[in-house]
Amino acid sequence: MAGRYQVKAAGNVTVTMLPFGGAVLVNGTTLAVAECTDAEAEVIALVLGGEPVPDRAAPFVAQLVEAGWFVASDREV
Repeated sequence: MAGRYQVKAAGNVTVTMLPFGGAVLVNGTTLAVAECTDAEAEVIALVLGGEPVPDRAAPFVAQLVEAGWFVASDREV
């Protein structure tokens, strides 16, 4: 994922930010669930808010895309 691309949750994925920290991702098609740490939830909040993601978090965002939790647009932002 070279460059900066717009990234958003996949259409079948629900992202729930937990009030005590962290987040949960649920795939409505497969019913897969992923629990995210506080630090991961902060990155997810940046992504969903359209904010730039720190370079150190880029591998995590790439993993979310590769696993199908998030999708990246084909145009750079």
